[in-house]
Amino acid sequence: MRSESSFEIDGDLIVIDAIVAGPTGHDRAKLVLDTGSALTTLVPEIAEAIGYTVANRVARSVVRTAVAEERSYIVCVLQFTAIGFAVPEIRPAERRILVERIAP
Repeated sequence: MRSESSFEIDGDLIVIDAIVAGPTGHDRAKLVLDTGSALTTLVPEIAEAIGYTVANRVARSVVRTAVAEERSYIVCVLQFTAIGFAVPEIRPAERRILVERIAP
């Protein structure tokens, strides 16, 4: 199957539009496309807007960078849609979302 989607370039990053669904609704998000990433990262404001909190976590996480250590958590979303594909009802490992605060 072949599909085409629009995207934005931000410096060296490819930015795509996505829709994430949760227990209380859905929200749009602009996400960086990273083909090597094991998880999708959302800021807490988006996760909370669709009904997820730390109480819904399936795991805790610590993200370490050269300048900081961020404590975060992982949730399994109900549905994730990006670049023209919806990914509902799949194995939890493929719908894990890392919720962490991103520095401005």
